[in-house]
Amino acid sequence: MSIEKGIVEKVEKGFAYVRAQRKSACASCASRSHCSGLHDGGNYMLVKTSNQLQAPKGALVSFQIDSATLLKYTFIIYIVPVLGLLLGALSAGRLATLIGMNNTLALIVFTLCGLGLAVCFSRSIIRRKRADAELIPKIKRIY
Repeated sequence: MSIEKGIVEKVEKGFAYVRAQRKSACASCASRSHCSGLHDGGNYMLVKTSNQLQAPKGALVSFQIDSATLLKYTFIIYIVPVLGLLLGALSAGRLATLIGMNNTLALIVFTLCGLGLAVCFSRSIIRRKRADAELIPKIKRIY
């Protein structure tokens, strides 16, 4: 569970926009679509969070995404492409025999095809799930 702290900049119906320090892990985060508006030369970002605790503007809060959700989307982003790569490589020999292709060329082509298809599949899942409530960070504590 990654717990971050920030200051509430703006409050809307059910949501709060929290100003938090930008981390290096942000680039691969599944819920990065809920973050925007980099400030101070890129050191800070505005994170859209669920405001079930009714944090007021200016409050110092901590927020997080559930560990299970984080693991699920990490699996989709990283492991599914590796599985596609392996599936393409393992099926290359049999497919080369069926279509009469050179084994080495088939290995290259089918490995890259497996990887490409898996990456496209992962990206489509992430795009469809982008608006899911489980991906929106939740305010856990008001200080």
